[in-house]
Amino acid sequence: RVDEATDADGAAATTGTTTIAFRNYVPRDGDLASLKVTATTAPALAVPSGEGRETVALTLEPNVGDVDPSTIAPRRANWDLKRDVARRLEKLEKRTRRALVDIAREEEGRR
Repeated sequence: RVDEATDADGAAATTGTTTIAFRNYVPRDGDLASLKVTATTAPALAVPSGEGRETVALTLEPNVGDVDPSTIAPRRANWDLKRDVARRLEKLEKRTRRALVDIAREEEGRR
């Protein structure tokens, strides 16, 4: 957190110190490790179920280790180019096949 104040010119000037809190990053330095914020968990929920209005307590546990990297990994840089050019490539491949067949027929006709 940085405390800011504006001077007469309207420019922001820092008047305080910066406080760092690491939520998703585990620092390697021992001095910075003390600034790591501990993970929080949600409180237990009471959910009504059935006709007897019984309550079933649900607990939410952190799921840090079970995330599949393929679901959160970004797509390759050229995925949209491949998608956009796919139709044109199909047409080009068809024309190439036709041209090769025509060339083969001409060669047969010369013999």
